[in-house]
Amino acid sequence: MSNIILTPEQIADRDERIEKFDNCFKHNNDVRRLLLYGGSRSSKTFRGCRKLLKRAVYYPGSRHLIARDTFTAVRNAIILDTMPKLLRLYYPRLYEHWCNGGMNNSTNIFTLPNGSEIHFRAIGNEQEVEKLLGTEYATILIDEASEVNYEALQKLRTRLAQKVKHWKYDRDLKLMEIVIENPPHKGHWTYKEHFLFQSPLDPEKQLDKKIYANVRLNPLDNLEYLPDDYIDSLKELPAHEQTRFLYGEFGEEARGSVLAVEFAKYPNATKQSIQYDNRYPVYTAWDIGHTDATAIWFYQWIDGRVKVINYMEDTMKALPYWVDQLKSKEYKYDTVFFPHDGVNTEWAYGNTRVARMREIGFNCITLQRIREQEQIDIARSMIPIIDIDKDLVRGIECIMNMRYDYKDGVLDTKNIVHDEYSHGGKAFLYLCQSIYKDRDEKRVLTEAEKRERMQENVSADIKKGLEANRMQLVDDDDLTVRVKSNDISW
Repeated sequence: MSNIILTPEQIADRDERIEKFDNCFKHNNDVRRLLLYGGSRSSKTFRGCRKLLKRAVYYPGSRHLIARDTFTAVRNAIILDTMPKLLRLYYPRLYEHWCNGGMNNSTNIFTLPNGSEIHFRAIGNEQEVEKLLGTEYATILIDEASEVNYEALQKLRTRLAQKVKHWKYDRDLKLMEIVIENPPHKGHWTYKEHFLFQSPLDPEKQLDKKIYANVRLNPLDNLEYLPDDYIDSLKELPAHEQTRFLYGEFGEEARGSVLAVEFAKYPNATKQSIQYDNRYPVYTAWDIGHTDATAIWFYQWIDGRVKVINYMEDTMKALPYWVDQLKSKEYKYDTVFFPHDGVNTEWAYGNTRVARMREIGFNCITLQRIREQEQIDIARSMIPIIDIDKDLVRGIECIMNMRYDYKDGVLDTKNIVHDEYSHGGKAFLYLCQSIYKDRDEKRVLTEAEKRERMQENVSADIKKGLEANRMQLVDDDDLTVRVKSNDISW
């Protein structure tokens, strides 16, 4: 137990926040989405799982989900640690049930005697999330939400739909989403939803404040369960880490930001109003998504500078949708730049994406695949000549919040995190690659061009064959002449 003694004011403040947390779960209020955030070892996960377990006990047949980025994290943090501790302390008979077959380590489902289930899952990639889409839940708890991307959350929310009754009262269980994290930066989706009440994908869209709540818990709120020197060890962390793990506050910018520092050197690059100039053609650079987001930047070359005039982003839209969007603009297009996967075949059309665009009438090419770090280096060299319309808030946000992976205090500069900002950020990298003077391109033929090329090859082969036959005939004629001549001489 820590030797720190809280003041009466600190105790009163802690009790008030914990009471607010408890009130969020009452059935007679509108709260449906709760953010439980704060410093390290402040009992956030423990308290969230306890509430979830209580709901499972009082509502027979209910189904609940506990998820993290990877299953290894779920297993180590929840299945092997938090849940057994929780059951031993508050539900000893359920703990016996857990140890004697209640917890199925093959399916990773804990089935309570009343038929309720708690599922433990990973949601760090598209395949894992897709597996959950056939199941309905009454509670969804996302632990370490700072590592979970917003697209996964959007899909999970469609599964928060189970209707179930209280064991005693004629009352439906209120559906609840519990999000738990050490707060990242203010550009993260948790901050935007729970503090700004903005859609992370559309800053202009305001969310319903009534269904959101947030409660902060810090290590000082959990002193009785901490070692004496734990708080002192947190005070030894760098200042930006103390902000997150000791004081439980959101940072100002993304840790490991890829391009934010470079843009800070050119503050006017995103502070101007830039309009379409019909004297110059428009180019587009894409990051293509199939089951997730597609992002497109629109730009013009004017007096040796790149003027970015528009940005579009949407999720799970097919190529015809984007063609319609491009055609709806008044722009005169020059070239559409696709990333390397533009050469992939769209099975609905039996043709590549690039070839399909060219058949429709767009001058479309695909950029050569290069290392991600090389793309970033190109972007950093191009930023000085780029101006972005200040009203493209969502696109600028994607660029500034595109970040390297950062886990367990280690920055991995080899990988850009795939989250709600990465599509717009990657599309900007392709924009920079498209304006780079030494860029490489792949030429992709349409089906008509393939047939024309094949016909040309066939014609060339026939011509070669005829030429060979003609030469053979000439040789035969010469031989005949020589034989006759010899005959005469002889």
